[in-house]
Amino acid sequence: MKISIIVIPVLAGDALSNDAEAVVLLSSLLLKKLDADSVVKLQTDALNTNENAASKDASSLANDALSLDADAALLAESVVKLQNDALLHISSLLALSLAELW
Repeated sequence: MKISIIVIPVLAGDALSNDAEAVVLLSSLLLKKLDADSVVKLQTDALNTNENAASKDASSLANDALSLDADAALLAESVVKLQNDALLHISSLLALSLAELW
């Protein structure tokens, strides 16, 4: 009995998240003999899966960036409110000081 080992390249960025899928692909390779077209299709499917994962990662990063922008806007609004409160406090202190002088 002759055993052949076929290696299918997988992009590193998605390799960890597709361990189960890789096991299924490798099992199917060991269970039956595949022709060249099937191997190319499996490689294409693996690349498409990796591209889809990368697209989801990019979408997730974009959503995170939007969330950070919203947080930054809220923070800026809070800073402006604090500055206004400080100015009102300073104005009150100045008014009290002027009243004491008169």
